[in-house]
Amino acid sequence: MGKQESSDLVSVDNKYTELAKYYDNFMTSGYYDYKDYATSLQKILGERRKILDMGVGSGLLTEQMLLLENYNITGIDF
Repeated sequence: MGKQESSDLVSVDNKYTELAKYYDNFMTSGYYDYKDYATSLQKILGERRKILDMGVGSGLLTEQMLLLENYNITGIDF
């Protein structure tokens, strides 16, 4: 990795860190209705209880899913 590539990564990391300060507030501001989304997923899943959530983000949807049922949820994000 060259010097320019390294400084680009630091720049991206700094921008993400700045965004992360406001992410949860934005995601809970009413733009997404996680309760409604979770209820829809519950209907689709039927009797299935194992869920792999790829790109779990803040975990707000996972939180709502667990309020509905005793799901076995594995969440990954990076």
